[in-house]
Amino acid sequence: MTTSFRAQDTHPQAAATSRLGRRATLIGGAVAAASHRFADAQTHTSVWPVRQVRFVVPFAAGGGQDTFWRIIAERLSRKFRATFVVENKPGAGGALGTQEVARAPGEGATFLCTSNGVTVLPNLYPNLGFDPGRDLAPVSLLCDLPGGIMVRRDSPIRDLPDLIARAKAQPGRLTFGSGGVGTANHLAGALFASMAGINVLHVPYRGVSVAINALYALNIDFVFTSTTELIPNSTQGQARVLGATTSERISALPDASAIADVVPGFTATNWGQDTKVS
Repeated sequence: MTTSFRAQDTHPQAAATSRLGRRATLIGGAVAAASHRFADAQTHTSVWPVRQVRFVVPFAAGGGQDTFWRIIAERLSRKFRATFVVENKPGAGGALGTQEVARAPGEGATFLCTSNGVTVLPNLYPNLGFDPGRDLAPVSLLCDLPGGIMVRRDSPIRDLPDLIARAKAQPGRLTFGSGGVGTANHLAGALFASMAGINVLHVPYRGVSVAINALYALNIDFVFTSTTELIPNSTQGQARVLGATTSERISALPDASAIADVVPGFTATNWGQDTKVS
């Protein structure tokens, strides 16, 4: 999940932050960093340079990123004298929401909340109208989310070896969903198929929450998604997790082995970072 804002921020602390450079990456939480940057020296009351802030999530509501940023927005609203609003702008694998932020006025009030999928957008859409490498500069790494493969609880696919065996027996028949073309979950699925030597059909949706609904509606066979969706869906008994994208098991999903146990060398995580629009 990436936070982005315009370089022409009028607040002096925001201007100082721009001196980090477009490529700078600071490990840590954006909320904690902002707390220090925008503290009022006289009253010690945290303030934000603008009264209303938009968090643009370029995916459909209900997904992991949407949930994450609504929690962040609520806490920021309480901590700073400003209103933080989450807006979902799904479409084109995150390109539409990203484009909106890139074109927003340079007032430090519009942030992009996205993932590593933003780095591949220029390779998918040559006429984006913006260049993430030129117009977005990393500021802070927020998280590194593991993911996994999820099927319905009543799916005939028993486990990961069974999924691979079925895919090899019927090339192109099994389908998997993601939050859109070029998103982290799509790339994880493509990498898995390549390394496992199988042919599965990718079905993109406007957000991973929409893909999960399609899974339950029997429209697709499995989903690649992050732990923010894997854990609640599996603990509520609606789905089963066949494998985790990390090199080892995830403690919160003790019944799911690592995909690497079946497909040696496979790992795929969804990093998130703070980036600043140039």
